[in-house]
Amino acid sequence: MIQEIDFLPKYKIDYLIEHITNIKHRCLVLLQCDCGLRVFEAITLKMQDFNFKERLISVKSLKKRKEARFKSRAVPITNRLYSAISNYLPLLKETDSEAMLFPSSSKDGHISRIQVNKLLDRFKRKHPGFENLHPHALRHSFATQLYANGTDLYVIQTLLGHERLEMTQIYTHIPSERLKQATSEALEGKKTAVQRIKEKLIGKQPDQIINIQPLQNELMLGRDELTYEINDKISRKINMILLGPTGVGKSTILKNINTGERKILQIDDCSEMKATLLNILLYLHGEKEKVFELMFGAYDKTAFKSKLSRQTMKHLAQCICDVVQPHEYVLVIDSVDRIPPRAVDVLEMFKDHFTIITSAREVALNKTSFLWNFETHKIEALTRPMSLELINKLSYDMEIEDYEQYKNYIWNKSDGNPRVIFEMCDRFRKEVIVSKDTVRSIDHYGSLKEIDMSIFILIALGCMAIFRYVGKETGNTSLTFIGGCAMIILILSRYFFGFTKQKVLK
Repeated sequence: MIQEIDFLPKYKIDYLIEHITNIKHRCLVLLQCDCGLRVFEAITLKMQDFNFKERLISVKSLKKRKEARFKSRAVPITNRLYSAISNYLPLLKETDSEAMLFPSSSKDGHISRIQVNKLLDRFKRKHPGFENLHPHALRHSFATQLYANGTDLYVIQTLLGHERLEMTQIYTHIPSERLKQATSEALEGKKTAVQRIKEKLIGKQPDQIINIQPLQNELMLGRDELTYEINDKISRKINMILLGPTGVGKSTILKNINTGERKILQIDDCSEMKATLLNILLYLHGEKEKVFELMFGAYDKTAFKSKLSRQTMKHLAQCICDVVQPHEYVLVIDSVDRIPPRAVDVLEMFKDHFTIITSAREVALNKTSFLWNFETHKIEALTRPMSLELINKLSYDMEIEDYEQYKNYIWNKSDGNPRVIFEMCDRFRKEVIVSKDTVRSIDHYGSLKEIDMSIFILIALGCMAIFRYVGKETGNTSLTFIGGCAMIILILSRYFFGFTKQKVLK
């Protein structure tokens, strides 16, 4: 059974190493993520375990064998680990063969696992986006990167010090297709040449199809680096707006942001901003009495509702700013597509007091004043490889007659839009049999291309503009007037072309 494990992608490992300034801690982390050592193997290393000439570490296994000795394995020292150790050794008092690499005054003579966990926990608190960081995740990352680069499983098994290959398969996420193939060949035997020729000539007899409804998780496929970058900007108190068409995952990204130790205030509807501001005040103080006393003095229950309704949105916004410290909260606004002018004024007050992150398909120019100190991130549709990977993740347990046709059909219909991919895969799952004809019969209209009607309008206006000259020649003032109006509209037409595009069902 393949287990779910934590690991960090290469860019996060590089970020981790770059931002650990303590040279001792850097050596500890590098031993785990560059050499795949278990945390206990790393903290118990002695000087005699290093062969700096050959750049190898002799790592003793954690388990005793039948012989009265420990089995060891040789692990290469990477260039950045070699450089870190060379800077670290001058800081040690003892460097003889029996000296510990990470000495301590404890009875064991070396630092403990708890100290390693604490240094990683401190890093997680300071750097959002590393929730899954722990000592064994670094070892998982080492094995995962080796496997991703095509390293043989038996080599990885040796480097990790596993007794059984099954353990290595767990760490390196062996794809289910390879496991199924190996199991099938072992239990059913390899297909004969006659069987393979028969399948090519008459086709393979389809098995009975069973499709079940799995739990649908919101996948962040292809958004890891962007999410990490956004979390980094939030930690540095930078306001951001995510721009992109419907369905590319803006809301999903907002749901998965990491604010570290700071709390979140959520605004779901900018059109009812006054009610939202009142709810924020109630949330911040917990009780209506406290809000009322803050704003009006002695609490009077009968006058509470009427007095609140008289307050302007700016006054309510200012009360919120008075209650919280600058950048104490992260303000998450789901969308500012149709933000009214009064809400723009409120956000102009909030933009320097909160760290704000929001999203939109587009924002009108006359409503962009609050965005002047915002950083823009454009969310694009998924690339073809990422789209196909998402389709695989959503359909891995489905039996489909022609899987290549199925994937390509969804890709062509979705054009990389994650929401469309989700909805189409979910629609196909409702079919008892996903045959070739079934695939072709199901459509989706959410990602239709915009039909540009401007060329037809230009031709029509051009033809009408000719009436101006025809009217002058014939003396017909009506034609002259119509042609003049058409020419004026033609000159100003570029300002109206945005309204001539629409989606149509074919």
